[in-house]
Amino acid sequence: MEKSAGVNVTNDSISVKGAVNRDGHGLSVEHVQTRGSGRTTTVAGQANIFKNEKAEMNASAYHTRNRTHDQFGGGMDISTATGHSASLGVHHVPCV
Repeated sequence: MEKSAGVNVTNDSISVKGAVNRDGHGLSVEHVQTRGSGRTTTVAGQANIFKNEKAEMNASAYHTRNRTHDQFGGGMDISTATGHSASLGVHHVPCV
């Protein structure tokens, strides 16, 4: 299992992030506080659906929340050993 965590501080923002990954599956959480703009929190996940010597399929999803709205989405992708790939994604970002 791979784990990572970090903090990034600039003059205008503070960012805190943590993530865990294992065998093609992962989960991450990030929180950003920006001066004058408020804060944003994002939770994201990914999963390997299947993998063999000929192809690999993965799924991902995220949810982001800030002071005015939520946005979320997800997708799937497949790639082959011969170099072909395809992806499909859906994202909801409200008009504010």
